[in-house]
Amino acid sequence: MTARQLRIKFRSHGTGQVIAISRREKLILAWRFLIRLLKNNYFSVEVCARTVSRLHQTGIRRISLYGEGDTAALVEALARHKLLEIDGIFHHAAALDDRCRQSREQAEQWLNNEDEKIIIASFADAVEKYHELRARGIDDRSIVVLE
Repeated sequence: MTARQLRIKFRSHGTGQVIAISRREKLILAWRFLIRLLKNNYFSVEVCARTVSRLHQTGIRRISLYGEGDTAALVEALARHKLLEIDGIFHHAAALDDRCRQSREQAEQWLNNEDEKIIIASFADAVEKYHELRARGIDDRSIVVLE
């Protein structure tokens, strides 16, 4: 994740112009960027690990993930490390709707199962995803937001 973010930082943003600063200043800016990036990544890992550990300690053994990208991959890896069973990874609301159409009875059990939680695997749009899940009838107690 860090290497990809650094490549994006060094690319020009469509203008083709290079900032007129010395190499030393560029190195200092790159160093500061890397330090901030590493701190952010450490924070992300810490929050995800804390959430997965909390679920594991409370006896939850099955989870589903609602989100995509690096955060979802991180939560998935941490959950597998804690031997949590991942029931599904849903990237968008339509995937949830498809799962619920399979069988209405199974869907009702799955949506409000106290032994299974749905983790919103996103930092950026967690509030919107929370409201999407609530609008689909998922019980508030089944939704876990990374915090």
